[in-house]
Amino acid sequence: MSYAPPPPPPPPGYTPPPPPPGYGAPAGGYYYGPPQPTGPAAPHGTRARGSAMIGLFIGALLGIAVLVGIIVLAGQPGPPESCPADTICPPPPPPSTPRPTLAAGQTTPPVQTLPPGVTPAPTPEGQTPGPDTTPLPTPISNAPPAVSGEVWRSPTLGYSFEYDSKVWRVIDSRDAFVHLAINFRPDLELGPVELQIIGFPGDTTVDSALQNVLGQVDTFVIGRAQNTRTYDALLGPGIGYVRGEGDVYSGTFRNGDGSPGAPAGITIMGATNGHATVVLLVLTTNPDKIFSGMSVQHLGRADADQIVKTFLWERAQ
Repeated sequence: MSYAPPPPPPPPGYTPPPPPPGYGAPAGGYYYGPPQPTGPAAPHGTRARGSAMIGLFIGALLGIAVLVGIIVLAGQPGPPESCPADTICPPPPPPSTPRPTLAAGQTTPPVQTLPPGVTPAPTPEGQTPGPDTTPLPTPISNAPPAVSGEVWRSPTLGYSFEYDSKVWRVIDSRDAFVHLAINFRPDLELGPVELQIIGFPGDTTVDSALQNVLGQVDTFVIGRAQNTRTYDALLGPGIGYVRGEGDVYSGTFRNGDGSPGAPAGITIMGATNGHATVVLLVLTTNPDKIFSGMSVQHLGRADADQIVKTFLWERAQ
């Protein structure tokens, strides 16, 4: 092991420099090593003040939260007296309408003032006046009824209807009977559609009137049978605004010599208002022929329906 040689001794008369201010020289008069503080460490004043302010801020927030909670809880209504604390209670009923205050010596509430021009009916003695129930007058129009076609009217039974004279022509007209017809295309064997409207006295039932007319139909139609096809079904039979009864039949027209002729389509409806009983009969030749995308029977019934919609039931004058 080798050792470094010791430093040479200071020259004669050498005096070491004094130590820096604030540091004491060690015993012996020489100073060796790093400077050391001679007193206690100074406190860090800035850091301590910051921690104290943060603590105060947090404490203030907690105090405000507690105060708000106390105010909210204090404002909540308590449960009704009749409701247990652990039960959900229904809401309280709405407040009742206050009754009018009666003056001294008054036994009934004050009567509301009537509008100008309205006079209350006299009240019998001993009864409380009630609301005026006098019906208001119904305005009567003197304007003539709107008419869009020719009008036919039964002079004795009082019913009437309108028809388009450009489509229908009258073949026969009597007191309570009218016979109209439409000529389609004879060149295409699309025979005529005939409409007959027959009136009966009001004491005739609808069923009796229908059977009467069908009995007459059987004199010129062979093999009349009920038509049960859905396509030809009669939906909601009725005449004007009066509901009625009706049905659809098929058969063959009888020629003048009694031989079978063209196929026949028969639609019949009847209704009554108590003052008159009316039967409507639609007769279609070649009813299953197609024309303009529809059967002739449907076309004829559609034109007849325009007349039915204008039918008016009137009391005989």
